[in-house]
Amino acid sequence: MRSNNTPRPDDNYRPKFYNDVLQAIKKIDIKQVKWETSYFYTQIIEKEYKHPKAYENFWKNVNGIEPEEMWKHIYTSHANGKQQDIHFKFIHRILPTNDFMKKRFKGRGYNQTDPKCKGCTETETNEHIFFQCIHAKDLWAFIKPSIAKLLQNTPFKMFKLTMNTTHKNIALVRRKLVITLIQITLHTIWLNRNRLKFKNEKPFIDASKRKIQNDFEYTIKNKYHNYIKKNMLEKFRKDFCHTPEICNIVDNNLMIGLLTHT
Repeated sequence: MRSNNTPRPDDNYRPKFYNDVLQAIKKIDIKQVKWETSYFYTQIIEKEYKHPKAYENFWKNVNGIEPEEMWKHIYTSHANGKQQDIHFKFIHRILPTNDFMKKRFKGRGYNQTDPKCKGCTETETNEHIFFQCIHAKDLWAFIKPSIAKLLQNTPFKMFKLTMNTTHKNIALVRRKLVITLIQITLHTIWLNRNRLKFKNEKPFIDASKRKIQNDFEYTIKNKYHNYIKKNMLEKFRKDFCHTPEICNIVDNNLMIGLLTHT
């Protein structure tokens, strides 16, 4: 038990690792650090310095972002619980990829796990599954025009959006729709991975696109019916119908324009 005279690890008491982490960060050419790289580089820092605060310090110093901002809106989206959970695990880097299981649980029978992706010879990491895989790239390209509509053509990087970082000038109601679409896409990519790994079923891009579109439309329609039951049609228009090309109500019929560009 800590005695009353023992200093607490607050701002006035910083162990040596803080300086070590900051020194390591200073050696990085920030202009050359891509978001994708910096996200996975935190694993190296945490492994080297073995302290959870390394993650927080890295993001604050390299990307100027409070880590809390990345996940505090995850469960305020319109997506369902499973889709939100995948997003949560993605940000926390705890999805059971082959590489993760082999390194994290090698003493529990996973030391013989093949870290390679089932569909290719690359190591199966979060980075590979969600960004390097050609199937994932096609799905991000599919939702990109819709994201641009929601963000009113504000410049964006898809990876930043997966980390819940959007321009502060974007209204919260629009940001929620962006996060919802991101979560549905992440969930679809993960389901494709599982079907390939456990059922040996290769993903079909067209089917995956339809799933994303159907899941998004079902989510919005479900919200629409809930708002109607509560006699809150005007609030629904305010929250979802930002422009006719995004969502519109014609003769009491809900028309969803997003994801209809292909």
